Amino acid sequence: MMKTIVLVHGAWGSSWSWDKIKPMLEDLGYRVVTFDLPGHGTDHKPINTVTLDDFVDATVKVLKEQPEPVALLGHSLGGTIISQAAEKCPEKISKLIYYSAFLLVNGEKQMDRIVSDKFTKVGPETLTIHEDGTCDLVKEKVRNVFFNTTSDEDAAFALERLQTDTIVPMQKPLELTEENYGRIPRYFIHCLQDNGITITTQRDMVKCSPCVKTFEIDADHFACFTHAKELVEAIDAIMKD
Repeated sequence: MMKTIVLVHGAWGSSWSWDKIKPMLEDLGYRVVTFDLPGHGTDHKPINTVTLDDFVDATVKVLKEQPEPVALLGHSLGGTIISQAAEKCPEKISKLIYYSAFLLVNGEKQMDRIVSDKFTKVGPETLTIHEDGTCDLVKEKVRNVFFNTTSDEDAAFALERLQTDTIVPMQKPLELTEENYGRIPRYFIHCLQDNGITITTQRDMVKCSPCVKTFEIDADHFACFTHAKELVEAIDAIMKD
């Protein structure tokens, strides 16, 4: 049976994040599943009502639709989501892959890592938080945060599609156990030029949550655009490990 990879996108995005690497992975013989998180892309749930549980439940639903255990990959916020999804249905996951993503420990909130990242360029100049917990990126400012090694064409494509998101899921502590989440092998793909989740924070998260193997790509936060070939090679190596 063809091996399946489920891809979970990050904040402010949707399944367009995978437009380059999905066909490349399929060319290698993998079955690739992408979907829009609640309140994103084609899912029209009001974003100001979305919680981390909504994201996790949507991911678990996709996992349960698969005929066999899958490799579950999360990008950015997607890392937070796949960890909690793994706690809920570990039997449906063969590997967890964190690509420049939040890799948190039990009881940790994503916001903890965002605030403690001394070198991140995400801040008041690049992010507007509203009273209802929704948040918008200042698009003219985030080119050098998330797309600093991205071509003008790919950056324009992504910036045009960034949408309003919510900080609510980032404020909920994860509930993880060794019996469920902890039994699944973890892998991390580092993006060395990431100005959003900086390499210092990426490496510290791996130090706190050791992985089977780590990989490095000399790319920004969106290696799925800038270094698609290298990202696919890393995913392929993980799938064969």
